[in-house]
Amino acid sequence: MLLRRITQHVKEQNWFAVFLDFLIVVVGVFIGLQVANWNEARADRGLRAGYLVQLIEDLQADVTEAKETERQAWARVGAIDDIFEAASLEKPLREVYLEGQILKAPPVPEFTADYPYAHNHVITNLPTFEQNRETFDAIVNNGHFGLIRDTNLVRQIQDYQRNVEGVKGFDDAIVETFRRITELRSQHGISVAGRTTLQELANAVQTDRQLAAELRTYHFNSAVQAGRVIELQLSAEALIEAIEGAQ
Repeated sequence: MLLRRITQHVKEQNWFAVFLDFLIVVVGVFIGLQVANWNEARADRGLRAGYLVQLIEDLQADVTEAKETERQAWARVGAIDDIFEAASLEKPLREVYLEGQILKAPPVPEFTADYPYAHNHVITNLPTFEQNRETFDAIVNNGHFGLIRDTNLVRQIQDYQRNVEGVKGFDDAIVETFRRITELRSQHGISVAGRTTLQELANAVQTDRQLAAELRTYHFNSAVQAGRVIELQLSAEALIEAIEGAQ
C-alpha cells in the first residue's frame, strides 16, 4: 500500500509527498526498533531479578549445608579425642606447622551422647559439602553473566564458586582417610554401624598403630574441613548481602 503510494507520488513528481512517505517509514522502523529494545530490556531485567532471587535462595541453602557439615566435622573431632583419652593415649595435635607458622584449630565443642555406640557411628559419618548450584550453572550455561552488569558482584560470585571447589576438593582427602579407617576397623571385627562401644574402639586403637595414625589424620582433616566450611559460610553470607544490595 505504502509502496504504491510512493510510486504514484514519484510519477507525479510530488517530492514533498515522497519525503513525507519516507519519513513515515523511517519513524515507523525507529519506533518498532525502540519497542523491541524496550521489550528486550524489560525481559532482561526480569531475568536478572529472577537470577538474583534464586542465587540468594541457593546461598541460603549453602549456609545451612555448611553449618551441618561443620557440626558433623566437630562431632568427629570430639569423638576421636574421646577414643584416644579412653585408650590412655595422647590426643591428636590441634595444630600443624606449615610454611614457618603454627596453625591452631579453633576450640572443639565437646562431644556428648547417651547412645552407647555413638562414637563408632560418629566417626562413620562422612558429610561432604553439597552445593546448591543450579542457578549458577544456568547463568554460566546460558551466557547470562552480562545481565548482572555489576562486575564486582560477578567477581564475588566467581570467587565464591572457587571457594566451594576448594572445599569440595578437600573432601576427597577425608573420603580416602575414611575408607582406610573402615578397612582397619573391619580387621578388628568392628562394623561401621555395629554395636561397638567407646572402650572397644579404644582397645583397637591401643593395639593397632596404623588405626591410631589414620584416626589422627581423620581428626586433622575433620578440623580443617570445619574451618573451611566456616569460611565458606561467611563468604556465602557476604555474597547474599551483596546481592541484596544490587537488587
